[in-house]
Amino acid sequence: MNQVILIVEGEDEKDIVHALAEKHAMTTTWLDANDKVDPMAKIRILVQHRVSIRKAILDAAADQYVQKIGVIYDSEEKPDVTAKELESLRPLTKRIRPDIQYQILQLPSPTEAGSLEKICLNTIDANDPLLICSHAFIDCIDRNVHKLSTTALRDKARFTTWYGAKTGKQISRLGIDVRGEKILNLDHVAFAPIVTFLKQLVG
Repeated sequence: MNQVILIVEGEDEKDIVHALAEKHAMTTTWLDANDKVDPMAKIRILVQHRVSIRKAILDAAADQYVQKIGVIYDSEEKPDVTAKELESLRPLTKRIRPDIQYQILQLPSPTEAGSLEKICLNTIDANDPLLICSHAFIDCIDRNVHKLSTTALRDKARFTTWYGAKTGKQISRLGIDVRGEKILNLDHVAFAPIVTFLKQLVG
């Protein structure tokens, strides 16, 4: 079977992938990469942090059963640097397997600093009172108490503050909570790039 290895940066990304795949009726079997139940599942998801992504991608390319490698990664503060890092691995995968397909999705976009939480924030009505309060709260902390050093950290802080105010509980696993609480609109256009990317991987 031709497999797809999807590499994501964290558990939240993995949860969102599962939620979107379920919402948009992508019925292919999706399993964690290390799941022993069905090692030949069509889509295998691997959570891999930045320090070890190079090895994970090259290991996937060397697997004879893998046809496609997909990578979903945050831009962080320097989207151009992140894009170059991910693109630099493309010729290395081709050197191992000339026929391997290597696809990248950078969040919130290849030209925008930030993370998955920026996408989540974009799904919320800008006039939502709790969102307005969350922005004001984080801006106040950023100015007067503790400087949040990156756009990604500010996005995460804004979203988790909004989430806590909305649900009355501390956020745990984003995707699991989103699926259970139906807090975010998974049909929102902000999620469209992720949905399109996943459909291309499955296809």
